[in-house]
Amino acid sequence: VIKLKTTEIKVNVTNEYIETELIDRGSQIFKIRERNKFNLLIDNMKVNLYFLNRSAKVNFGKIMGIPPVKYGSVFLFKNGFRVQPYGDTGDDSWGLDFRAQQGHNRTLATRDLFGRVDIISENVEQFKEVSSRDGGLVETIGYHQLMEIFKEKAHKRLERYVVGVLWGEAFLRKKYFISDSEGFKFRKDLVNDKDSDEFSIAKGNIGSKIDFIQLLKGLTDEKDIEILDYNKDLIDLVNENLEAVQPKFLKDFEKIADKINDEDLKRTFDLTQENFHRIEKEKEQAEQKANDEERKRKIAEEIAKEEVNKRKLAEKKVEIEEEKRRLAELETLKKEKERAEAQLAKIVAEQKAKEEQDKNKKLTDKNSLLNQEVSYFKATRKTLTGDDAEQLVHSIDLYVGNAASYLDSIFEKENGFSIKTKENLYYVKSNLDKALKVSQIIIKSDFDYKSSNHKVDLAKYIEDYFNDCAIARIDKLNIK
Repeated sequence: VIKLKTTEIKVNVTNEYIETELIDRGSQIFKIRERNKFNLLIDNMKVNLYFLNRSAKVNFGKIMGIPPVKYGSVFLFKNGFRVQPYGDTGDDSWGLDFRAQQGHNRTLATRDLFGRVDIISENVEQFKEVSSRDGGLVETIGYHQLMEIFKEKAHKRLERYVVGVLWGEAFLRKKYFISDSEGFKFRKDLVNDKDSDEFSIAKGNIGSKIDFIQLLKGLTDEKDIEILDYNKDLIDLVNENLEAVQPKFLKDFEKIADKINDEDLKRTFDLTQENFHRIEKEKEQAEQKANDEERKRKIAEEIAKEEVNKRKLAEKKVEIEEEKRRLAELETLKKEKERAEAQLAKIVAEQKAKEEQDKNKKLTDKNSLLNQEVSYFKATRKTLTGDDAEQLVHSIDLYVGNAASYLDSIFEKENGFSIKTKENLYYVKSNLDKALKVSQIIIKSDFDYKSSNHKVDLAKYIEDYFNDCAIARIDKLNIK
């Protein structure tokens, strides 16, 4: 049951060879052989070491009646008798737990393993136990060789397979893939292998396959090792998608194919290499196509950008032309306005000149009429007698007095005249008063209308004149 549910490494030491076989859940992983360089002291030794994943631990506990947390034990038997304390709970005579505590990488400690080491030897001095019953072996040359065979030929090779192929710890550290994200993806796919009774998960993982190729390369690099057999499924990459894989692994694969004299392996390598180159070529073509598309896209963008610039330039040109046209229209309007203003000024000047001319003509006509009236007045004045002139002055005095009295009666009544109208009426009355006073002065002065010379009391005449004028003024004059 243990062989079917565990990952097991078996080491068989004879006088001539050390043979090692690794089996994972019933499938052989590899089998190798190398010369026994320890045959002077050790020529009959066997190691059976098992790694149990979570599923195997549960099954082991059910069969053996031991809790999974207590199952980790690697026993030592010498000539069929157990050597204590190897295999006791909490014992680290093999130094596995100390090594796990010191290292940074993941390792297999005592609690991960189960197994036994058997040595047959008549060399009592090299493999003798200490005096106390549970003290283990005395540290002799034979003891150190036994520990080296256990650690280097069994434990580390089992650990290398479990940690690398089954757990994928080297996927990122050794850069198997072109990106860390791909490495994380394939390593994550191995999580369920820890709970599986079958070998299929690791066998179908390309990362595990590449790591197994690296494991085989490490074995073939040792000149004394002969690879007797290996798992064909773990090295079959013919139908795998190698696009995410670094190309350097092909060189390692080629070295293995050269060192292992196996025609099937060589054919597998050739097909894998052909597949890889095909994928690389397709990838290059795809990249070239993508680059071409990118180049075309950039060219299209440049063309589009250039068209945009041309359009903007054309729009700017149209704006400039439109601005020129607008300025030209403004200039035309300005000139038309100036021409219209000049025309208007000319018309105004002509109108003003005409008005001046008409005014002068009217003034001339008025003067002519006035001259005619004066001439007529002179002509008629010569015919008037003194009595007629006096009678005429009395008539003027009567009419003017009547008009002034009429205005006084208007002012005495309540009326709705505006201030402006009142001012105009006062102006009329003032002039009537002046005319009235002039006529009164003429009447009082006893003028001889026929004579051009008159004798008057000049002081009295001036006083009477100012008194009469004062009556017609709003701001009364005070004569002293």
